[in-house]
Amino acid sequence: MKKIYLFIACFLTISSAIGQEIDPLNPCGTESSTNYDNFPNSQNSLSSNTTFTTPPNYCINVFFRIIAKDDGSGIENFNPSLLTQITNKVNQYFSPHQISFVNTGYNIVNNSNIYNGISSVPTASTTVEPNSINIFLSKNVLYGNRFVAGVAFQQSRITFVTANFDGNYASIESNVQSDLLAHELGHLLNLKHTFECFNVQQSACSIQPCAELPDGSNCLTGGDLICDTPADPYGCNLVNLSLYNPDKKNIMSYYKNQSSYNFTNGQGERMRIAILNASYLQSARSNQCAVIEGPTNLCNNGQFSFSITAYGNPIVYNWT
Repeated sequence: MKKIYLFIACFLTISSAIGQEIDPLNPCGTESSTNYDNFPNSQNSLSSNTTFTTPPNYCINVFFRIIAKDDGSGIENFNPSLLTQITNKVNQYFSPHQISFVNTGYNIVNNSNIYNGISSVPTASTTVEPNSINIFLSKNVLYGNRFVAGVAFQQSRITFVTANFDGNYASIESNVQSDLLAHELGHLLNLKHTFECFNVQQSACSIQPCAELPDGSNCLTGGDLICDTPADPYGCNLVNLSLYNPDKKNIMSYYKNQSSYNFTNGQGERMRIAILNASYLQSARSNQCAVIEGPTNLCNNGQFSFSITAYGNPIVYNWT
């Protein structure tokens, strides 16, 4: 695997109460789409109407790092129970695709420069929890010279997301937007934007040859490389928009104020393949949500079979 630090700087609209102003039209700063891994579409060829009835069994550990000011202030509204709520809400997006995140804990990082948006967030850290995706929650997220709502660094397994813990708010979504965090975690699990290769600027856009065609005929080689996510020319004024029908409720899109958001089955498959194959994710895999199946009552002089399913690969144990 290429040891390249891929970054995805995501400019999503969030409450004006959270940090500096973020330009909702500014594009994500994906350095190079070729830095994503293209694993073979191996175990799960899914149709658009496939659903799962079994519990999630692709588990990933996450560890939260709460950014405060140097003196520890600025997070007066923070309570560890919020992290359980955040994890549960994010899992609602991933669990239909047999993926679940396990909250392994948190710590407080006192850094006024990052909190106030004076210093750009680091692309890697030597103090991260080694066996987890590390989620940094900060009042401001400055990447380069731009304020962003979230940024993910794939190979170093860290993401920074805007959060607000300095006041009293009515709902968890006022502290951390679950769809924003799900978007960044999607990037860490190898998902691209649905509008990949449409580079939108404030007043214009440029279209790369890798853009997906309106009819999706190049879906395996263009756009986000997923065929059940329609071509999305988000914000681009150089195309005939009437030819497109993007999925405005997709987590990896930029459309605001939708009633709900979701991943497609094809995106779920791409994420599961990354969990099984991406070297940077292997140490973050968890067995805490493995599914154990077998008899509930054991009797003498019997032969019993149990299976443990984790990451889609069942292991069978026979006991006599």
